[in-house]
Amino acid sequence: MYMTCVAIDRHNPSARQALADCCDMHKNIMRLYSSSENSVARCAGKILYRIVEQQNEIMLYLTSTHLPDMRQTAWIKSHTVRQCDLQPLVNRFAPGQSFSFDLLTHPSKKEMRTGANSHRVFLRTARERADWLQRQGEKGGFRVVSLQEGAPFDLRGKRPTGNICLRAVRMMGRLEITDTARFAQAYQSGIGPEKAYGMGMLLLGG
Repeated sequence: MYMTCVAIDRHNPSARQALADCCDMHKNIMRLYSSSENSVARCAGKILYRIVEQQNEIMLYLTSTHLPDMRQTAWIKSHTVRQCDLQPLVNRFAPGQSFSFDLLTHPSKKEMRTGANSHRVFLRTARERADWLQRQGEKGGFRVVSLQEGAPFDLRGKRPTGNICLRAVRMMGRLEITDTARFAQAYQSGIGPEKAYGMGMLLLGG
């Protein structure tokens, strides 16, 4: 499992397009894994990504089982690429260990529609979203010790079948590992739905 971190060139027209359209960003991300010798599907490759604005830069974080080919896009600042093997960190996970966390996610529930398939509905209140994250923790081998969240916002994109709008929220706080194997799986595979659109990556701190 690897992490890649790189700055995005916000002045590049293709970068501006991808930042404004989560579907276009998804296509650009998958292009990094599409070289003939290293083609991999998102789920199989446990590909997660996150866009983070920090210190006047827009950073792209990627985790995956294979290293991405950063030559496949022209809108990154190639001199800023940093990559590391996450396996030593995963190998040190243990019950009782505590980390700060930063998660962009889509807390939601499925609702049935008359004559149509079910669809996901964003949870309206902070309490509902906190309870949702606790349930994710129960499945993912951790418990939430403290939690705060940012203001929900929309991610928009254009699919061949029409436009999409996804409600997202940044959740931050502290967690404690309760089950090593389940937490390692959750960390590598992501938390919650809409992972194709930059959600679900669990960024950990000390």
